[in-house]
Amino acid sequence: MLGWDSGVPEDFGPGEDLASGFPRDFFIFRGTDQRFGSVHAPDRLVRQRPWPTIQGRLPDLQEAIAWFEHIAAISGIMLLRLAPGTGQAGLYSLQERAVYLADELFELPPMYGWVLAHELAHAVDPRFEAFGAIEYGQPRYSHRTRDYELIAESAAMNAFFSFNLHPYRDSQYLTSTAGKRWRKKLTGPDRGARILVTSGILRKPLPQDTREQQREHRKAQVNLQGTIHRLDKRLRQEMAVHNFTQDPFSRKAILDLWR
Repeated sequence: MLGWDSGVPEDFGPGEDLASGFPRDFFIFRGTDQRFGSVHAPDRLVRQRPWPTIQGRLPDLQEAIAWFEHIAAISGIMLLRLAPGTGQAGLYSLQERAVYLADELFELPPMYGWVLAHELAHAVDPRFEAFGAIEYGQPRYSHRTRDYELIAESAAMNAFFSFNLHPYRDSQYLTSTAGKRWRKKLTGPDRGARILVTSGILRKPLPQDTREQQREHRKAQVNLQGTIHRLDKRLRQEMAVHNFTQDPFSRKAILDLWR
């Protein structure tokens, strides 16, 4: 696993006018939404896409990143660092089962965590596993590419919220990617099931300290496995129609191994 700088730069703080009201480990990463101050995201990556402003506590961010890296490890997904100044902020290679991460991210822990969550969402998206190699980025399937980005970005947001980290944005990226009605798109049977799977895997695991919590955890696991089973069944039917015979990676394996 690649490491990251566990510290947060001094200018990630809330600012002198707000500092007295926040704990010492509180941070604000200022993305391209400038309501909270100057932009922290590197100019080269800002030119690629809008970035959210993220705030929270450093221990929560560290826990989230550790969880995302754990998901990558048990899924057999490599995390690879790009040469300085090259490539996109993040890229998931289905063929290599690898996430490529821009060199600049390793000095920006909140952005590192956000990009990692987004790319892992591609990796555990059942449709991406089955059809991503022939659909994603292809002009003929531009609508599918927008769906893939909608799922990944929404799953990253859900995952961050589960760790009590708060990404703020004006929805510019999701609106430009999936249209003004992007929220409604997530309620459809296909996209809705995919967001349940990707978010369910990336979210912070439920506690299991008491018997009641253990029951809730098992219930959530059963529901998630049921969604995976139903979605994979539909995908296999679609693969048969298209004469596409690749055997999808089993997301159930992640559920069996993540503890």
